[in-house]
Amino acid sequence: MLLTCDDGTVVDLRPVGWENPEAPADDPVDADWLLVRGDVQLPDGTAWSFTDPALLLDEARALGRWLREAAAGRVRVEPTPGRPTDREQFLEPVLGTSLAHHVGGGVTVRVHLAHEASPPGHPDPSAGVTVTLRTTPAALVAAADAWDAQTDEVVAART
Repeated sequence: MLLTCDDGTVVDLRPVGWENPEAPADDPVDADWLLVRGDVQLPDGTAWSFTDPALLLDEARALGRWLREAAAGRVRVEPTPGRPTDREQFLEPVLGTSLAHHVGGGVTVRVHLAHEASPPGHPDPSAGVTVTLRTTPAALVAAADAWDAQTDEVVAART
């Protein structure tokens, strides 16, 4: 899932495997944690990467749906850049999303990255950082398609 902005901001998130690949598939505690790889670039040149078991499989599926809903204008706009609401944040407080703006052909989304997904040396990893990206509905749908395909690949590799 690649999100880019004209100002040079890039957020590339993708599921890359399982936290516990040997866990039985029917184990509700350990089997569903996906490792998420993230690469982030800010306009000022700051860049970092992380890999963390940030999402359960159901949450990964929900992220693809959220991107499509945001593209269609069916996600509530959060005018302030604070932490996302519960419905946009996942069980692990590592990753979250919120919609900042949706007008016509323009969409502004926020990706909230905390704890293990924060930049190295961040003074308050629990608060993390919020990365804002101005993009288009079509780009969000393309990101959702890529995210879902990448998630499907990880699931298929396990079975």
